[in-house]
Amino acid sequence: AYGLATAGFERIKTFQHPAGGFTLWQANDANEKQQELRYTAMAVAQLAHYSRLFPGKGRVELQRALDWIDAQGRKGKKLGREEHLFTALALAEAELPWKELKRAAELRPRGNYQQALQTNLLLALGEQVPAKRREQALAELERSFTRMLDRRGGEGREQGIMGSVGLQLEVETAGLMCFAFQEGQRVAAARKCRDFLISRRHSGGGWYGTQATVQAVRALADYVPEQPEAFAVTFNSRGIRKQKGAVAATRHRPLELKSRVPSAEPGKSLSMTLAFRSPIEVPYSISCTYRVAQARSSAKAPYRLVVDSP
Repeated sequence: AYGLATAGFERIKTFQHPAGGFTLWQANDANEKQQELRYTAMAVAQLAHYSRLFPGKGRVELQRALDWIDAQGRKGKKLGREEHLFTALALAEAELPWKELKRAAELRPRGNYQQALQTNLLLALGEQVPAKRREQALAELERSFTRMLDRRGGEGREQGIMGSVGLQLEVETAGLMCFAFQEGQRVAAARKCRDFLISRRHSGGGWYGTQATVQAVRALADYVPEQPEAFAVTFNSRGIRKQKGAVAATRHRPLELKSRVPSAEPGKSLSMTLAFRSPIEVPYSISCTYRVAQARSSAKAPYRLVVDSP
């Protein structure tokens, strides 16, 4: 897996223009005008993820891309709505600053695709956005998904970030919606969205287009069942009683534990073992660095741990 990640990183670098932006074709065959914000946003998301996997690596390429993005604003480049929201989401999920994030969060989306992008953006910004605003966005997105299923919403002239329309755009949008429902713990909506994505899968394995496949796979990989298995947790050989919960901790979705966590201090390095109760029990051990997501509201409140790195 690490070898594949490194090979992918080396491949991505060949699409970066010396000026810092990314192009659709390898940079050696492209001129400066072929750099585009959407391609650069896609690359930034992957470079940031690579830098987290391999601390320090990819930071030079990432910074050059961020500098190029900032330069576009100084040049007075007018952003299209899809481009603005897509770029904002990529940078927010990578936890990178951009002066246009706030404005993107305040835009009035036009159509289901833009709405799905913005809802994911609000969730990625986390506590920077009031909880009520995030919940409203999720509720509105759920209604849009229902209309999309019933064919009452209509697609109009909306296009995806790569110009997709029709079925491709529908799958892209559903993938973004599913990811948002999962992040926002809208379990029933996430399940319906997952079933919709599976039903639209091509017999060849993909989803009728690169971006459609990317968003579908991203959503399905993030999916957690409605009834998670019970699991037992052990920290440094100290056991915590079995409890119910979804073991899918990320930087945005905490792992909740009701029992006391030994040495629960931000940044503490622990060995953590998770054992699932299932017909065939397969223990899974990971080592991680974690931090406490937020202060507990009471002595009975669960510990919420956010995994920083595997």
